[in-house]
Amino acid sequence: MEPEETPYQPPRPGSIFDRSRVRNAESKTIPAKTGVLILAGGQGSRLGHAGPKGCVTPAWAGGGTLFRILLEKVGAKRVPSPSVAIMTSPLNHDETVTYLKNNAFFGLPRGCVDLFRQTLAPICDERGTLFEEEPGRIGFAPAGNGKALFHLHRSRILEKWEAKGISYVQVVPVDNPLADPLDPALTASLEMQRADLILRCVYREGPNEPIGLVAEKEGRLTVVEYEEASEEMKHAGQGGHLTYPLGSTGIFSCTIDFVRVALSYVDEMRWHVVRKEAVRKKKGGGGERLFVRKFETFLCDLFPFATSFGLLTEERERSFLPIKTGEQLTGHGTFP
Repeated sequence: MEPEETPYQPPRPGSIFDRSRVRNAESKTIPAKTGVLILAGGQGSRLGHAGPKGCVTPAWAGGGTLFRILLEKVGAKRVPSPSVAIMTSPLNHDETVTYLKNNAFFGLPRGCVDLFRQTLAPICDERGTLFEEEPGRIGFAPAGNGKALFHLHRSRILEKWEAKGISYVQVVPVDNPLADPLDPALTASLEMQRADLILRCVYREGPNEPIGLVAEKEGRLTVVEYEEASEEMKHAGQGGHLTYPLGSTGIFSCTIDFVRVALSYVDEMRWHVVRKEAVRKKKGGGGERLFVRKFETFLCDLFPFATSFGLLTEERERSFLPIKTGEQLTGHGTFP
């Protein structure tokens, strides 16, 4: 049987570099020129937490919630007026706002932290029928992070940032406590390479690691979701080395100009069908866990519109520890 043909190619070696290339330039970056967008629309249900995912507390993180860890890192940069936006969803927005207000935004000036909502999409069961999360009530879930930049624009936060002189946007998933908001390495990389976008990557640990594969298609940056990648892409090629060695952390920085370009393509983004667990409540109490189909858009589908890009690598112990399960939250699970 012939190998499955793929339109993708591995990233060009010239686009891949580590922090040593930009270390000397990091001290010259200006943190106040970067706005931080934290993606926090998800619930903590898979982590055994009933509220927003950002409110969970990793057992090994000294007692701080994910929100606290990230926002205190922003505060440690000592930027007088940092620019932070947090994307929530209609399912967790009010609870997130209350939590952050009760904790005084962990030391950040109130006017420097803005929150906005992403949209929801209906859920289907595995037969393609609308899923009722309880009798007579259709279930909805956050519709992915793909339109985060659009909602940042529609909420007028992007306009506010531009008026403050913001030149770059750094995107950080809330479930990665090792992420470095206002990361000087990302900013230095953008400036040194005069790139539209810099994606932080890690080297994949093997063909079965469930992480997005970093690739190129017609010379443009592409991330192929693990569940959608062919077996040929996932596995090793000649010499036993992974053909696509890099995985995406979901952390990236881009220019404001790229954001403006990307906004033109938001309506063209495709929907991904994601298989996840959900709970169906029963009459009289209780519930059952079952798999459903959720419909999501992904920010990485905008990457091909970057005319220039770079791939910044670093040891995962320093930058990548996403918390996806309750076992990882307690420190007993296996991490990507």
